[in-house]
Amino acid sequence: MRNQAWRAGLALLGAWGLSFAGAAPRAAATTPHYSLTDLGGGVAYGISSKGQVVGSSQGNQNGVAFLWTPATVNGTTGTRQSLGALPTGSGISSAYGVNDYGQITGYSTSTDAASGIRAFLWTPTVANGTTGSMVPIGGTAWWGTAINSYGQIGVNNATVTAANSGRLWTPSTTHGTSGSLTTFSGGASFFDVVGINSSGQLVGSGADGTGAAGAMIFKPGSANSSSGTCVAIGNLGNSSVFSSAGYAINEKGQVAGFSQGGTLGDGAFLWTPTIPNGTSGSMSELPYHQGASNHYLHATGINDSTFIVGWDTTDISGLLWTPDNGLLELDTLVDSTGTNWLLSQPFAINNTGQIVGLGAYDADGAGPGAATSHAFLLTPVPEPGSAATALVGGIATCMVRQRRRRRRRRSVQPARPRPHASALQQAT
Repeated sequence: MRNQAWRAGLALLGAWGLSFAGAAPRAAATTPHYSLTDLGGGVAYGISSKGQVVGSSQGNQNGVAFLWTPATVNGTTGTRQSLGALPTGSGISSAYGVNDYGQITGYSTSTDAASGIRAFLWTPTVANGTTGSMVPIGGTAWWGTAINSYGQIGVNNATVTAANSGRLWTPSTTHGTSGSLTTFSGGASFFDVVGINSSGQLVGSGADGTGAAGAMIFKPGSANSSSGTCVAIGNLGNSSVFSSAGYAINEKGQVAGFSQGGTLGDGAFLWTPTIPNGTSGSMSELPYHQGASNHYLHATGINDSTFIVGWDTTDISGLLWTPDNGLLELDTLVDSTGTNWLLSQPFAINNTGQIVGLGAYDADGAGPGAATSHAFLLTPVPEPGSAATALVGGIATCMVRQRRRRRRRRSVQPARPRPHASALQQAT
C-alpha cells in the first residue's frame, strides 16, 4: 500500500509537470487539516476560545472531572489536572463546559440530593488559572451542561424528564458563584438544555407554549437577561411532537441538531436565523455520511464559521461538516500525529477551529495490545503554500490513511454524550 501511494503521488507530479523548485503557486486549499494532541485517558467534552479543555477521566460516568490548560493560548502542549468533586459526594464528577474566564460546569455526585448528583461551578482564583474552587449551584437536583462567557449555565433536572426540567442559571454578577434559576414564561418549558452562547441564548428541546414543540431556543430580552422568549424552530418535515432537538448553538444563533423527516429518515439539520440571533429562520438538511440512511451526523458542536462536528450515528466515526467542503471524516484530516488513532466522537469546536472529543488510541498499532479510550485535541495546521507542498501533504495523508485501513479497526466503548434529558440518572 505504501509503495502504491508513492507511485500514485509521483505519477501526479509527472502528469502536472511540477518540480519542487519551480512549482507555480495556487490558491490555498480550503480543506482543513489538523495536528493531534493526546490529552490522556478519558473523554474531552468542552473547549474554550482560549483552548482550555474539560472532560472526564472516564467516559462511562465513573470518572473525575479534569481541566487541561495549554502552555500558550490555543497551544498544543499543556498540563492536565483533576478538578475533584463536591465534598458531599463519592468522588465521581464530570465537566461539560468551560468559558473564556476558565469557569467550568458539570456534575458531581452528592449525598444531599435525591438524585445523587448536583450541578457544580468551578471558578479559577485568577482568569484561566489552574487553582480554584468548586461550589454546588441550582438546588439539589440539577447538573450543568454548558456555560457562557458571562457565567450563565444551562442546567437540567436529573430526576425529571417532563416540563421545566431544563433551566437557565444566571449569576448575580459576572463570573459570580451565586445566582438563580429561570422559570420560563408563557407556558414554555425546556425538556433539555444542551447549549448556550455568550448572549445567553439557549438551545435544546421543549415546548414553546404556543403548541409548537421540538428543537427550541430561548432568546433573552437583552444580553444575559434571565427573561425572554422561547421559540420552537421546527423540523425537517415530520409534524409529530418532539420530532427534532437542537444540540449546539453559535454566537450568531445558528443551531445544529437532529430531526425526523429527513430525506432518508432521521437526519441532521442546520438552522440559520433570518437575522443574527433572531427567532425566525430556515432549516436545511445536512448530508448523510456515506449517503446512507441511519448514517446521519449526530451534531454536538458548531462554531461561528459554521463548522459542525459530531459523529456517524451507526459506525461512531468522527465527522466534520463545513460550508465549503461538506461532510468530512476526521480521521482523514489529521497529519502523522494521528497515527494509531481512530477519532470516534468529537464533542466541541471553538472559533479557532480546535476540536475535542473521544478517540481510540492503539499504542502498538497492529500489535496485540488493545486500544484504549483517550481524550484528544485537534488543532488546525497552516494550509500549504504551493501546489508541490500541497501534493506532498496529500501523499503523506494518503499514506497515513492507508496505514489506518491496514490496521485492525479496534474501537473502544463509546463515551456517553454530553447528556441530554435523563442521561445522568444512571450516574449513581
